[in-house]
Amino acid sequence: MITFLGFDEWLVLFIWLLLCFWPGSIASRRRHPNTTAIRVCGIVGFFAPPLWIVAVIWAFKGGGQIQEVDAKSAYEHVEHQAIENSPPQN
Repeated sequence: MITFLGFDEWLVLFIWLLLCFWPGSIASRRRHPNTTAIRVCGIVGFFAPPLWIVAVIWAFKGGGQIQEVDAKSAYEHVEHQAIENSPPQN
């Protein structure tokens, strides 16, 4: 007899799928140099949970930190870059 998944099973599956994408999201926000590899490890971790644990640790360890920049300094940086890269005027 074929049975379908009940609500509880679907809920657990949905939450687990969301958790599989979590390490990649962390790595992306932290601008980790190995974001793609961490994302793949997280997704493959759906089938091999120890690999998911490695992806979570890897996402938090190493890589860049979240850098907070105030709006004024960001604007000045962009303005400076635009002036340097503008074509010469005749």
